[in-house]
Amino acid sequence: MSVCLCVLCVIFIFSNSLDNGDESSFKSGFVVAVLQGVVNFFTDGVTVSESFVRTMAHFSEFALLGFLLLLCVKT
Repeated sequence: MSVCLCVLCVIFIFSNSLDNGDESSFKSGFVVAVLQGVVNFFTDGVTVSESFVRTMAHFSEFALLGFLLLLCVKT
């Protein structure tokens, strides 16, 4: 099961890497808009940047892959 999840995670990462700049920016812009709405609900004056969203997206994808690989090795 964990091997299938690893493969799906790698496919997800590579499919995101195949997006051109416009598609990637559109996805990031959507996430920024949603997060900015949530942040504005709780506080004022805090801006969510696209750079932050993109960095956290990369970190999250590879952190998940690392966790899934750890599960593969342990089983």
